[in-house]
Amino acid sequence: FNDLIDNIEKNKRYIESKNRDLKSLTSNVPGGVHRSKIVDGEFYFDFLSGGCLNLIKKKKHEFREIYNKKMIDLVYENDRERLIKEINEQLNKSNKYAVEYRIKQKDGNIIWVLDNGQIIKDRDGNLFSYNVAINITESKIIQEELKHSEERYRIIMSQTEDIIFEWDVIKDTIYFSENWKKKFNSIQVLENISKNIFQTNIIYKDDVRKFGDLLNNIVKGNTYEEEEIRLKKNNGEYIWCKIRITAMFDENGDIFKAVGVIINIHKEKLEAEELLFKAQRDSLTGLFDKGNTQSMI
Repeated sequence: FNDLIDNIEKNKRYIESKNRDLKSLTSNVPGGVHRSKIVDGEFYFDFLSGGCLNLIKKKKHEFREIYNKKMIDLVYENDRERLIKEINEQLNKSNKYAVEYRIKQKDGNIIWVLDNGQIIKDRDGNLFSYNVAINITESKIIQEELKHSEERYRIIMSQTEDIIFEWDVIKDTIYFSENWKKKFNSIQVLENISKNIFQTNIIYKDDVRKFGDLLNNIVKGNTYEEEEIRLKKNNGEYIWCKIRITAMFDENGDIFKAVGVIINIHKEKLEAEELLFKAQRDSLTGLFDKGNTQSMI
């Protein structure tokens, strides 16, 4: 009898220790832990940690309001159909799932949650879903802002002929915007640019050295450079372009990237050359005037 009492006490201490460990673990999860019993495909809450209750802005004594309630009832209405579909699709492949959805807090605020779950069957054949839920509202807001920023960038780029490029100095690779390929019939990613640029005919042969010097000046530490060179269009014609490039430096002051723009100045260049031609020559004979002749001599 005494041995039985000792075993009971020993098991009791063991269970209490495990419960303390579990409580400590769940209280330190960045978010919350919850468990649901699955009946006929529906998820019914039977446990929510303090962190999980904080996500929905409820106190511990308010857990009874959620106990044995459907998990889907806490989900923002517009996300419910998608959420059910995603969970079922993932559970058809394994016993784990990861979903993102919105929930409405007690005060009416709506937050985004990343919910990772795993389905476990107990000895009696009952199914339970054990989950870790994390508030990802801030990252979602950043993603949306980035998405909108990229959309604005795409719209702007579709309305301009200017070409944006990014030079990864470490990889020595240049990435061009989409209109580069349309205008110059060249791939959007040029690797080993410092070496290969001298082997391409995209840049007019007399201007290759100027482009190389532009890149070298950036590598040497110049913050900004610009140059006028001729680039070969997809119809074989060379046009005048102005290249502007700005260096980007890391926290140690070392250059790691440079961004720039390629602007078509062909029309302006030809007009300037025509004006210069007329300014240097006699309007009647077309020959150099006296002043320019003396200057050249």
